[in-house]
Amino acid sequence: MLTGKSPEIIAIRRMIREIAKTDDNVLIIGEVGSGKQRVAEEIHQRSQRHNKPFVVLNCTAVGDTILDADLFGQTFEGDTGKQRTIGLFEQA
Repeated sequence: MLTGKSPEIIAIRRMIREIAKTDDNVLIIGEVGSGKQRVAEEIHQRSQRHNKPFVVLNCTAVGDTILDADLFGQTFEGDTGKQRTIGLFEQA
């Protein structure tokens, strides 16, 4: 739960409650360390999908080529045959 009594925190808590009631996509932006992941976790915990996985990916820490594989998975052939990794979208 987000703590605080400032008008901004109260407004964010209100938005979290309203957004969690919907299936809408949400873009959360802010400075590093501002609590974006915490807001996303709150939305998830209050949503109808709270019993499903909450998957986190820091896109700024991953290169473009790896990002595709992380999000969508990949299939590759190795010495032991064809292998597939499941992407974060499918996991979620």
